[in-house]
Amino acid sequence: RRPLTAHEALRLLLGRESPHFDRAVLWALAQTMGLYPAGTMMRTAGGRLLLSVSPNPADLRRPVCRELGTGPDGVIVRVPDAPDAPLEEGERVTHVLAPEETSADIEGLLAA
Repeated sequence: RRPLTAHEALRLLLGRESPHFDRAVLWALAQTMGLYPAGTMMRTAGGRLLLSVSPNPADLRRPVCRELGTGPDGVIVRVPDAPDAPLEEGERVTHVLAPEETSADIEGLLAA
């Protein structure tokens, strides 16, 4: 098995394990990390591929994201000239990609 991603660990802590923790501490953790911690790759209902880069204090469900696409060689890259911005109002995440679902260089995409 592989280590949990930050998103998987947060889901576990806020889900079935939540009765074992102080609710105020869990809320502070969620506010600090957001519901989609930095490095979480997700697909939206509109088919966009996004990478969470930071939480959005105004709405934890809408992280600040970097739009991704596929380069000519099939490698996942940052969409040129697309600014980092909160997930658009009305757009929703339909799938969070697990590390084994992609060969993307998450650390490189976060640093780009």
